Amino acid sequence: MVLQPYLDANETQSSAVGVTDLTVLDSYRQMMGDESEQFIDELIYTYLKHSASLVEDLKVSFDTGNVEVFHRAAHTLKSSSASLGAVRLSAICKDLEAASSQNNHITVQTEQLQNLLVEYKRVCEFYGEKRNLL
Repeated sequence: MVLQPYLDANETQSSAVGVTDLTVLDSYRQMMGDESEQFIDELIYTYLKHSASLVEDLKVSFDTGNVEVFHRAAHTLKSSSASLGAVRLSAICKDLEAASSQNNHITVQTEQLQNLLVEYKRVCEFYGEKRNLL
């Protein structure tokens, strides 16, 4: 399993897996070969660039009770996080998405949204640092 350039000499696969499942990125490498690093870099760049607006949509729609925007943002962030191997964040988004589809109102607790924000920050820090290694 190829872990470089996403792990430096001081990291182990298990410490990285706390934030992300690097086997997802490895599957891109296996499928795409030599073109994979550029693709992964572009995927990370796009994620970091656009995911912040989804998180902001989640916060604002939570505060205003806009179920449609909340559900769409949770769904989109769930899928894009999974595509990078951010499985914990994707699972949190899945729970938020499900909670917003019940009875056409948001049944999310503030603590659940806070958990998302903490995990999102960890994912962004991880991929922001790793992207600089490319």
